[in-house]
Amino acid sequence: MSLTNLTPLTSSEESATEAEQPNLDRYRRDGSTIDFRDCQVVEREPEVANGAWLFKGTPIRLGSVLCELAQNRNLEETVEEFHGLVEREAIEEALYHMAQKLDRSEI
Repeated sequence: MSLTNLTPLTSSEESATEAEQPNLDRYRRDGSTIDFRDCQVVEREPEVANGAWLFKGTPIRLGSVLCELAQNRNLEETVEEFHGLVEREAIEEALYHMAQKLDRSEI
């Protein structure tokens, strides 16, 4: 997956409390965000984790998992990195959802 078409949000859009690690679920492609509302493995609530997309039932951010994968880790290494809190199938579903949105330009 190429991240070259992604541009970060402007500093005025970023929360002052964001961690230093990039949160890829806050990145944009062509000025829009990817809508994960119809993805069954992630959820978002404004009061939790600054509204970031989290894998359901976990404190694990989608963006954190994407960062691991962007660092050339495979799915098994990524699952281990998060101590099994996120299952391989959930990561695959989120990636599939993102690919479908990008292919259809529904972002």
